[in-house]
Amino acid sequence: MCLGWAQEPAPEPNWLKNPGFEAPAARVHEVVGWQTQAGAWHSMASEDAPEGERMLAWQSGQLARTRQVLQRRFAQPQWVELRAMVRGSGPGELRLAARALGKPGVQRAVRLVAPSEGWEPISLVLAVPAGTDRLDVELIASGPFELDQLRLAESSKEQLQAVSAAAEVQSLSDEIFASAPGLEREQLLVDWAVHPEAHAILLGSGFDQTTAELGAEFDRELWRAMGRVQSPQLLKEPPQALVQPRTEADALALERVAREYPLRAVYAKLLAPQLQRGALPAAQDAAMRVLADAGDARFFAAFESVYLGAALERRAALLDAAASIRDTQALETLAKRVRSARGLERELAERAFLHAARSASDLEGRAWLLDTGLAHRDSYVRRASLLALGQELEPVEISAILRLTRDSDPEVLRTLIPVLAAHPSDASSRALQDLVGHRRPEVAADALRGLWAQRSGDSGVRSFARGVIVGEGQWAVQQAAIELLARDERNLPPQRLRQLAVSSADWRVARAATRVLIARGEQAPEGARTAPEQGQTLVVIALDREAIAAGDPTAVAPWLQLREWLTQDALQAKLWLAGVPPQAWRESGFASGAERLTAFDRWFAERPVPVGIGSMGGLREALRKACAEQDGVELVLAIDADLRDGELEDWLDLAADFRRWNAHQQLKLRVLTAPDGGRLSLALSEFAAD
Repeated sequence: MCLGWAQEPAPEPNWLKNPGFEAPAARVHEVVGWQTQAGAWHSMASEDAPEGERMLAWQSGQLARTRQVLQRRFAQPQWVELRAMVRGSGPGELRLAARALGKPGVQRAVRLVAPSEGWEPISLVLAVPAGTDRLDVELIASGPFELDQLRLAESSKEQLQAVSAAAEVQSLSDEIFASAPGLEREQLLVDWAVHPEAHAILLGSGFDQTTAELGAEFDRELWRAMGRVQSPQLLKEPPQALVQPRTEADALALERVAREYPLRAVYAKLLAPQLQRGALPAAQDAAMRVLADAGDARFFAAFESVYLGAALERRAALLDAAASIRDTQALETLAKRVRSARGLERELAERAFLHAARSASDLEGRAWLLDTGLAHRDSYVRRASLLALGQELEPVEISAILRLTRDSDPEVLRTLIPVLAAHPSDASSRALQDLVGHRRPEVAADALRGLWAQRSGDSGVRSFARGVIVGEGQWAVQQAAIELLARDERNLPPQRLRQLAVSSADWRVARAATRVLIARGEQAPEGARTAPEQGQTLVVIALDREAIAAGDPTAVAPWLQLREWLTQDALQAKLWLAGVPPQAWRESGFASGAERLTAFDRWFAERPVPVGIGSMGGLREALRKACAEQDGVELVLAIDADLRDGELEDWLDLAADFRRWNAHQQLKLRVLTAPDGGRLSLALSEFAAD
């Protein structure tokens, strides 16, 4: 007797990679063998998968799209079949698309699938002409679908017979409507999705938009494939969608094609038309990105016209693109934008200029920073140029930056001080000593610390610091000197510290002296001042009286908040009215909140200037003066959030100034505005008091 085993049937051929989605993925939303183009297709474990342990699932929330591309050459025409097991659990639609690409052109087939609670087999048949060298399979879901057991292979004999029989029908229209009398048009579309021409029959002049969009996408893929081999035919007679893109998808296709060719080959026909007035914004951006990546000077020739017609988001991208080009033209262009921009746009321009300046490492770039950047009219350009030059400077470059010691902007000086400290010389030491006498406290204090670091705290600089303390100079310099001499009892004896802790003119100096005494193991002297006196409150009102009278909620809400806030007991406030010069501040101290409120209403009604954001320059000066007050000042802004054209940028500028002025203070800004203050509340929220 002969024992043997039954031979297992050979597995069906399948050209797809990972057709059952069993291969584990390294990242979330990644499906091995498939390219996720949009949405959240992902391979997930399932106990009821038709085959294996995993299946492909759609995560709800957005359109999901994935594809697989197969390189396969067909010498003879052939029919291929795509099969799958599909299940849907909610409203939506699934499209299975297959296309054959090659020299003959594009052949495609689409199957629209409605959701079904159980697993159902579906299939579509694609006619592949001879000369095809690529097959694409795409899955597009707009609802909760699950797929498994995909198979792409040569069509079976039975399927070929069915297709042949259908081809013998003289009228496809008759065949469609005879196949299932009484069915709704939508169901017929699903049943006959394998025949794209059926859509025209069923929809008449309203040809199926989905099929049209897929066809346009197939065309774009074909252009890109021609670009990858740098086909001269594509540039000889470029498609109209590349010369004059009408959609963002066309613009993206233009960019992808242009990147495949040398710039000289595509500029005149594909890129130059996009830089003209009236071109699609997405196409303009695509052309500018191609020029920027190539570092081409024509980017800057077109920059101004494209930039001025762009919204803020596009401007940010253009600034970043300019910053990526290592050329002095980039520095010139971005410096110009820094000087002319306002608000958030200025912050974007500043960031881009700093990036470009730090990338300018060649001799020509450093020469621009030294000669033009350090002498620029805009203080940020000067400061960023100094930052970009770094602390590794040649002696000749050190002499060039010494002229910045006379700069009028304190932020430039504070940037300069560490650079001088890192390069010891008689000239830099003299410059730092001169800056210790600067009128701005933070600059003077930084200069003293820089001088100490440069000379490693030698006896000369210790004597200098002691003289600063004895001389009763600015509070920030005295505080810095006390901290630097904290361990030097000879130059800063205990009796001097106790004297400063009690009788110093500024409480911050007294606090520094007290802390040093405690650190040395001594008790704080009686009467030492370690906290500020009672702070003042500055109220800045920028409300429209007419809007309040008309009941406009954007004005009434902050108005009511302000009146409620003014009723607090023991409130000492300075009131300033936007639109009236700061000299018109008026002290108002009252015995009770009710008296204060009555007096305020009378005062507000008597103002000769209409209340509103009438003088942004005056308001800026008010904020500057508030920041010059001692610690403990609280600033209150009562603001109408209904901004007019250009006013948001003004407020963003104001917020940026407040950030700089308040760098060494503990001032608080209270914003009283409507519950939904919009963009203005967002701009000022970082300064709001707790």
